[in-house]
Amino acid sequence: MSLLYSLRGLPRSLQAAVFMALAMLFFTSMGIFIRLAAEELHSLEIVFFRNFLAFLLMAPWILRQGIHVMYTRRLGLYSFRALVNLVGMAAGFTAITMMPLAEFTALSFTAPLWVTLGAWFFLRETVRGYRLVAIIVGFFGVMVVLQPGFTAISIASGLALVHASLIAGTTLIVKRLTVTERPEAIVTYMVLLQAPLALIPALFVWQWPTFMGWVWLWALAGGPH
Repeated sequence: MSLLYSLRGLPRSLQAAVFMALAMLFFTSMGIFIRLAAEELHSLEIVFFRNFLAFLLMAPWILRQGIHVMYTRRLGLYSFRALVNLVGMAAGFTAITMMPLAEFTALSFTAPLWVTLGAWFFLRETVRGYRLVAIIVGFFGVMVVLQPGFTAISIASGLALVHASLIAGTTLIVKRLTVTERPEAIVTYMVLLQAPLALIPALFVWQWPTFMGWVWLWALAGGPH
C-alpha cells in the first residue's frame, strides 16, 4: 500500500503535517550532501548544479507528459518565486558550510513561523490561538539557539534566518500558484528558471567537480524541491 493511499483517509491538516515531517527529513539529508559537496565546490556553484541537474532529471517526465503541462499565464509570478527561492537557497547553502548542521536545521525550523505570519499579513488568513502560541514558543526557541546578549549573532546564523524567511515567502507564493497551476508545472518552472539565474554567480567561482563531487551533486539534485 502506497503512502499516498494510506494517508487518503486522514484529515488534510494531518496529511500536511506528515508530508512536512517527511520533507524535513529529506531536507536534513540534503544538508549532509551540501556539506560533502562544499568540500571542493563553492556554495554558489552547488546551487547551480542543484537546479540544473534537477532539471535534467525531470526532462524525461516533461517529454512524456507533453509541453502542454507547462502552459501558464502567470510567468511573472513564477519568475518572482524563482528569484526569491534562489536567494533563499544560496543563503541556506552558504550557511550550511559555515555552521553546525544541527544549528542550521534548528533555525530552518523557523520557516513555518514566517509562513504563519506571512499568511496572516499577505493572505489575510486567520491566526488562531494555538498558532499564536506556536509562534511565541518558536520565537523563544530561536532565542535559545542564537543566545543574543551572550554572543554576537554570527553571519552564518543570519544567513540561516534569511534562508528560512525567504523559503517561507516562496511557500506563500506557491499557495497562490496552486489556485490555477499544476503541481508538476510549479516544480518544473522552479528549476527551469533558477538554473540560468544561478549560473551567473556560479561562473565567478567555477571549478569542475571531481567524481565524488558529482556523486554528492546528483544525490542533492534528486532530493525534494
